[in-house]
Amino acid sequence: MPRSLPAASALLDGKRIGLERAPGNALRAALPAPPAVLCDSITEGTLKLVVTKAADLGNPIRAGVYAFKARAGTHDFRTTLRIKA
Repeated sequence: MPRSLPAASALLDGKRIGLERAPGNALRAALPAPPAVLCDSITEGTLKLVVTKAADLGNPIRAGVYAFKARAGTHDFRTTLRIKA
């Protein structure tokens, strides 16, 4: 993983966000502030995080299934990433 990441390293729902290294093999993304006005109905949704080529991250050495975790505030998310040969 590179020591520092350029400003164009990540997009969150299509908007550029800050991305930095965190302890271990982790990345920390700066989430934008929530809107000032919220509706009365809050439901589940989808948040798309794209780490761009500018981040200069490499693939794992071996193909396989890797755990991917994310945290936003007090919410934890988990999924898997499949890397093919």
